[in-house]
This record gives sequence, structure tokens and C-alpha cells, in this order.
Amino acid sequence: MRKRFTAGGFTLVELMIVVVILGVLSAVALPAFSRYVRRSRTAEAVTNIQRIFAAQLTYNNEIHERGNSGNFVNAPATPSTAPTSGKYPSNVGLWISVAEWNELGFAMENSHYFQYESPGNTAGFTATAHGDLDGDGAVSTFSRGGAMVNGEVQGVPIVIVGELE
Repeated sequence: MRKRFTAGGFTLVELMIVVVILGVLSAVALPAFSRYVRRSRTAEAVTNIQRIFAAQLTYNNEIHERGNSGNFVNAPATPSTAPTSGKYPSNVGLWISVAEWNELGFAMENSHYFQYESPGNTAGFTATAHGDLDGDGAVSTFSRGGAMVNGEVQGVPIVIVGELE
């Protein structure tokens, strides 16, 4: 009796089915992963907006304790260059050299994706973060403000415009 030899392996159709399945999976997974990465970067903005908010409140309370009329720090946009999809390099000296950020005790010690500012006056302040997470020129803005109402600071929730831009 003679044994029949059969070739082992996959047919071309089976290989093409695997390629199609992998293509569909990657078409769904890559955009979802990119969105996930951009969303994780927004945590930086939320955390630092909260830090700036708290620093403004502390500064205002210290001014009142010294018997001076209340005022909030008017901190300029730092770094001064517009945000891009890349990170700003770590530069503590930049933050320390800006007197207003120094008064708040706020500095970015690590590299970061957002530009921060906190315009303030006697009536209130707004802590703001601007970022361009996907590099398309559209800016994400995170902000939280506080206003003096009857001698007390009233805060508002964080407002997010274009979260994943």
C-alpha cells in the first residue's frame, strides 16, 4: 500500500483572511489608542489648573492676613511660545524668572504639553492651560476661575474647550 503525500501549510485564502482580520483590528485599534494617549495627556492640564487655583487662593488669603486689600496674581502665559504637539522642555529657571509665578510658588519641574497663564486682578482670576495635543493647530483650553463675592472667593468648575484637539 502506497502512502499519499499531502503538503502541509496554509492556503492562500486562509492567509488572506488573516490579513483582512489584522487590517480591520488595526484600523479600529490605532485611532482608539491615539485618542487614549491624547486623553491621558489632558490629566496634566487638569492637575496643574487645580494647583494654580489653590496657589491663587493661598496668595489672596496671605494678602488679607497682612491687612492689605485682596488681589490676585496676574501671571503671564508661560512658556511664551505657542503650544505644539511636542513637549515643552523641563526649564524650572524659566518659571522662577517670572515674578508672578514666583509669587504663586508655581513652577513646572518636568517637561509638559501645556502653556499656562493666570490673569488676575482685584475682582478675580482665571487659571488657564492651552495645548495642541495632536499638532493640528487647534488648541485645547482648560480653565478654572475664581471671583471675589462679598469678601470671599467663589470658584467655578473647570471648563474644557476642545479637550482632544
